[in-house]
Amino acid sequence: MMASAWGMVRGRHDTTLFRRRIGTTTILRAMTVGLLSLGLVNLGFLLMLLLNTNPEVKFVQLFFETVSAFATVGLSMNATPLLNADQEVVLIFLMFLGRIGPLTFAVAFSRPDSRTLVRYPQEHDILIG
Repeated sequence: MMASAWGMVRGRHDTTLFRRRIGTTTILRAMTVGLLSLGLVNLGFLLMLLLNTNPEVKFVQLFFETVSAFATVGLSMNATPLLNADQEVVLIFLMFLGRIGPLTFAVAFSRPDSRTLVRYPQEHDILIG
């Protein structure tokens, strides 16, 4: 994703990394996984904040527990025993989603590819030209 952004800044149409061109499909898949992951972590963290009833648990601890659960790394700041049952369910759900992967989860619930009879012409940005 970073190589694609850097290539875009430099005005290149192809994304190259280590003398290899990376296909558009691969870049779109990587950006989809990145955005879905970021969205799931943000949603999980928001739920953890909303469900927090213990004033001893700090903001940073909740964020660390959320990211650690999604990444399934097994690290903790010893805040897990202080969480309530609802927050533990959120962490379990994040662990499950992190393990199967956000793209796999999205594909499982997506509709089959439906080919349309019409393909619209590509639009170009007015600002970029």
